[in-house]
This record gives sequence, C-alpha cells and structure tokens, in this order.
Amino acid sequence: MNTTLQKYSTALLTSALLGLTSANADLLVYEGFNYGGTSMDIDGVSVGGGAVGLSGSYSTSTGTSGNGNVQASTYKTTSLNFSNILTNGGSLYQSVSPTILQTKEYVYSHAPFDTTATGTVYQSMLARVDANALANATLGNDPSNSGLSDLRVQDTSSITGNGSGYMSAQLKRANQNDQRVGAAYSATGGFISGSSSINIGQTYLFISRYTNVGMVDGGDANMWVFDETSYDSWQANGGLEADLDTYALISTANSNGSTITLSTSQSLRIATAEFSVDFNSGANNYDNTGEISTAYDEIRFGTTLGDVISVVPEPSHYAMTAGSLMLGLAMLRRRNRHK
Repeated sequence: MNTTLQKYSTALLTSALLGLTSANADLLVYEGFNYGGTSMDIDGVSVGGGAVGLSGSYSTSTGTSGNGNVQASTYKTTSLNFSNILTNGGSLYQSVSPTILQTKEYVYSHAPFDTTATGTVYQSMLARVDANALANATLGNDPSNSGLSDLRVQDTSSITGNGSGYMSAQLKRANQNDQRVGAAYSATGGFISGSSSINIGQTYLFISRYTNVGMVDGGDANMWVFDETSYDSWQANGGLEADLDTYALISTANSNGSTITLSTSQSLRIATAEFSVDFNSGANNYDNTGEISTAYDEIRFGTTLGDVISVVPEPSHYAMTAGSLMLGLAMLRRRNRHK
C-alpha cells in the first residue's frame, strides 16, 4: 500500500472508530474501573484505564479494624453487566463487617476531580447490593436505620464528613425489609425521599439529575432506578428523558436551597458504612454485627442524559461502519490505479 493510500486508510479507520466511541465524547467524568487483570485494594491505585475527569490516586479511609472488624474497598476484575450498557474493565466492591466494638465502621474511597461543572448535571452508575443485614446485640433488635452505601461529590477536605455541599446517589437501609434508594441534593437536607424495594444480588441502573449546580438558590435532585426489563422497555420506546418516570421501577426526588458544586476541590467518593440507630443516644447503638456490601461500575457524569447512557452499538451499526470503511478503501485503491 503506497503512502497516500495508507494515509487515507488510517484517516478512514480513525473516523470509524471515533464514530463508535462518540457517545462518550461529552462526558465530564467517567470511571469504568479498568485496572488490569488482578483484584486488589483500590487504595493507592492511580486513576487511569480510560477514566475521565479524575486525577491522582484513590485513597481509602476506614473505621477501626480491631476485634475482627473488616472494611474492604476492592477493585474486581469482573464488570457489572446490564442489558446493552457498555462496560469497560472491572468494578469496585466494598464491604463492611462490624463485630460489636461500639464504633462506627466505614470505608470511604475517593479520587479527586479535575473538572468543573455548572448548571444541570446528570449522573449514572451500575450498582448491586449483595448484603445489607445488621443485628444489634445490646439493643436487642435489627437496627432499622443502619447501613448506607452511596456515591457522592464530596469536599476533599472533609471526606469522612458531610462536606459543605454535595450531590449523592444513595442506597440506604430503610427498614428490616428493603433498601431506600434516592438522590440527595445537599448536606443540609441530606435525607433521601421515598423508599422502595430493590433485590439483594441484582444489578440496577441508577440515573440521577441535579439542577442548578454551582448556582445560588439551590435546586432539585431526581433519581430513576431501572432493572433490565424496565430499562429495555424504556429503550424500546425511544429512551426519552420525558419518559423516565413512566418506565423506571423507582423515581425519587429531593430539593434544597443550598448551593452544591462539582469542582477540582472535590472528589468522587464511594462509601459503605454502618452507623447508629440514633446518633445522639450513645455508643451502644454501634454494637452491630452483620455485613453491608455493594458493587459499583460504569460511573458517568455529563451535561445531558445522552452523555451518561452509553450502549453497545447494534451489530448492524458495526456492519454499516465496516461496510463504509471497505467502500472507502476500494474507492481509494481505484483512484490510485488510475493516477
């Protein structure tokens, strides 16, 4: 192949590949946990593997480790698969197992943002709760308000606190029978709205929307939760933003008057924690045993819904792209022969 033909062939191939990946072109943040073929502690792992909008390395903060308490935040080599959602690499798995030490147990893993956003911000992720079962020996009951996993935009200076303002996608234990899921707008009104059941051991797609980010007078946080059946129905009917409430299994909303931000002074924080039934009623409320564990994958932030829903192209799309490429190459060869 001569130089001219090779140059045009490369240009055509590049164009085709860009066409297949253009769905991710406008992402503010992307983390697909693509960190190689070995499971490992995420603490100290440098951000990479196609990640967007993050910098530096992951850092993990934990509670105590005495008396057999376990807090783990582990990169897993397997991804969370969900319908036609495009996945890349592995996933992050967090687990907390307290053993009656009268101490709050938690694991917080975070990586700094290197991007800033204002206005309306969309966020999506795949998540699967594998365990959320705690018992309290001292109080003699099931601590119904204990156990939380969430993904949060958190002030880097106060990773283990609530920070001055955040957007949070939460999977919280609401009572002995189900999970409370929702989006929280800010730390001053951090409790999520609504309580609906999701199944243990099942992967769900969570889509959140936060309005008026970085601006005064606050805004709204919405979350929509899909299983594969409801998601496929939504996609088959156009996948429109206006239809989110119609097809989602769960829809929740939260509003607040505070200003929340997404900036380089903040981090992507993924947390799993066990906490008291009543924060003000004494240390015995931390006498919990059991396990809380959650897996996360395909975390995306963008300025439109389309930015955060990335799907595997249909086979016909690949065929069309390949066909266009072959046709282009044939035309170039013909032109080259007649020169």
